[in-house]
Amino acid sequence: MKTCLVTGGAGSLGKILCQKLLLLGYKVRCMDISESALATISCSDKSRFTAIYGDIRDYTRVNFAMTGCDYVIHTAAMKNLNVTEKNIPEINKTNITGTENVMESAIQQKVKSAVMIGTDKAVDSTSAYGVSKSAAEWLWTHGGRISDYTKFFIVRSGNFWISAGNVFEVWDKLYAQGEPLPLTDSRMMRYFIKTEDVADLVINSLSFGKTGDIIVPKMQEYNMKELLDKMYPNAEISITGLRPGECLSHNLVNPDETLISDYNSYSIYRKGV
Repeated sequence: MKTCLVTGGAGSLGKILCQKLLLLGYKVRCMDISESALATISCSDKSRFTAIYGDIRDYTRVNFAMTGCDYVIHTAAMKNLNVTEKNIPEINKTNITGTENVMESAIQQKVKSAVMIGTDKAVDSTSAYGVSKSAAEWLWTHGGRISDYTKFFIVRSGNFWISAGNVFEVWDKLYAQGEPLPLTDSRMMRYFIKTEDVADLVINSLSFGKTGDIIVPKMQEYNMKELLDKMYPNAEISITGLRPGECLSHNLVNPDETLISDYNSYSIYRKGV
């Protein structure tokens, strides 16, 4: 029976990953810094599920959680722009140093495959969050170069339709109260994907991903003003302007990333090929 560590396992994507992995017969270690979120995860077969309270900034704790694992899925990150841009030293400790800890532990423990959840915000970064995730991707790729055993690859996604603290949670609450819905700019474009679809791609990638792969799911790009109008008819809109580090649109790949393979639901790129 294979064992998989999921960092950030109590988050929106992490929970779904843990549930799907359990259904597929894996042993699952769910590591997260949120005690309350860990406590809410339900599991029918507790013999195959372990909740591990810990911070990826703590290498000793990461290495403890990684011991004996066949796979690691690294989802843990600071990502809320309202928080990250005002706490840059902390985002660096989590998104960069934390990722380095997970990468080094995966090598030490001889994990077979290590997949990191990337983001389109890391491409042509305009925010501290994006820069930190770009650095994390470079670290992950570096891990693949120095390891003779562990395969390191990335699944780079856009925005999840369902995730904790996303704009739809804000809009739902305000719409129910009859209050104006904030929109940064009527020209804003964003890529979206179902959280379950990302989870399926990540789990499948454990069997086909190769070192250096940047796996990008096929996603639809939406105009946020049009999306708001469709989801919340006749809602009053308040244009707030771009937040520090925010941009109108995102790219999915960098200029130095070359298309290697193209499939119906995803594409695979490599740096410097």
